[in-house]
Amino acid sequence: YIVYLEEGFLFSGLWGAVCVFLSCLVAGAWAQSEFAGYAPPPEKEADRPAGPLILSEVGDVYSFGDGSTGQLGLGPASLMTTPHIIDQLPHSKIYMANAGYAHAVAVTETGEIYTWGNNAFGQLGFRNISIDFTIPSQVHQLENTRIVYVCAGFAHTLAVTDAGVVYGR
Repeated sequence: YIVYLEEGFLFSGLWGAVCVFLSCLVAGAWAQSEFAGYAPPPEKEADRPAGPLILSEVGDVYSFGDGSTGQLGLGPASLMTTPHIIDQLPHSKIYMANAGYAHAVAVTETGEIYTWGNNAFGQLGFRNISIDFTIPSQVHQLENTRIVYVCAGFAHTLAVTDAGVVYGR
């Protein structure tokens, strides 16, 4: 689904193939993309994700909904019925945020990438660590790379650099 804001729009919860296509189209770099796989969304409504993100005009990120795997970025797993600011992100510095099935990703104005939530498939950018990250963590593997676009799907995350290179897991 897409949540529209007065000054623009925020994509939230876009599924797999659409996310991959848009990210690669923006980057113009199909040959350079690395993709770990695609899993379709669950068929039962009860198994679908909850917990959208809201990006404020000044660059703060708020989350609410189901935080059972840490995808709210608010600390221990919880259910939030009203939006709460994600304190662990740099305040007034986020320019893009996207929610996947059970994880989320955000990018700062300077191109740093933060991820949180479920990491069962390495979709947070941390390989061989199959735990939930309940607060945002910077992906240091891309520390010297300026990220300009991110997209989170069912079990993957894609990041596009200012040079048009697509990273994915």
